[in-house]
Amino acid sequence: MNARILSCIFICSLACVVSLVHAQSSSTTQFSNELRFSRPLAKRWSGEIDFTNLWMQSPPADGLFNQYSQWSLGAWGHNYISSKWRISAGFTYYHKIESEEPAQSKSNEFRLSGQGIYYVKKIGYTITSRSRLEWRNLQDSANNYNSVLRLREQVRLIVPINAKSIREKVIYGFISEEVSFKTHSDVSGNEIFDRNRFDIGVGYAFTNDVNVELYYASEFLPRDVNQINHLFNLDFIFRNLIDNLKKQFSPPPSAPDE
Repeated sequence: MNARILSCIFICSLACVVSLVHAQSSSTTQFSNELRFSRPLAKRWSGEIDFTNLWMQSPPADGLFNQYSQWSLGAWGHNYISSKWRISAGFTYYHKIESEEPAQSKSNEFRLSGQGIYYVKKIGYTITSRSRLEWRNLQDSANNYNSVLRLREQVRLIVPINAKSIREKVIYGFISEEVSFKTHSDVSGNEIFDRNRFDIGVGYAFTNDVNVELYYASEFLPRDVNQINHLFNLDFIFRNLIDNLKKQFSPPPSAPDE
């Protein structure tokens, strides 16, 4: 399975290089931050809530935070069916102040997603292979919604730097490659190959339940005029936040009376 995904990524990455050489392109610089909250719900089940902000700089705008582009709120349910497999379902709402696809102001998107992640965990590194299917409903300038199906395939490598596993006070690095394919659509183009995304970054585990990640992403969208996005991301990840706050601020148990 992983060999097929890697082959697909290699072919699509090569197609990206060819497209970049032979076609016109435009570029943007973007900054996003994400807050991610998760906690166990039951045996083998966990829940997650994500909130993101996105700022976009397009020439000739000055400053990375010149233009607030969108925010989103999403919820996921995860089921760990085995030590190597996790399946998930999620719903996300996007409110786009400035939308690239379609190019307009103030649009919405509702997105239903299902995915499976396969884990390869070894001493000193972890590899994940993710397949995600998305049903996107995008609003156009006439306030009509257009549906698009998109398949995303990602391979990710995570390497702890100052320990053999990720735990409290451990720095780790990660790198990933993702390709996306979509159905034909009036609002997001007729190309089947939707985009290619490459991420590289570092993370730090403040505790076993709190992480921060800083990374750079290069995203290529093949269109009539190819789009290249340079993204800088700062993400905060919290697990069991409410329970940990209760433990932090609850009074210590009193000593028994003698």
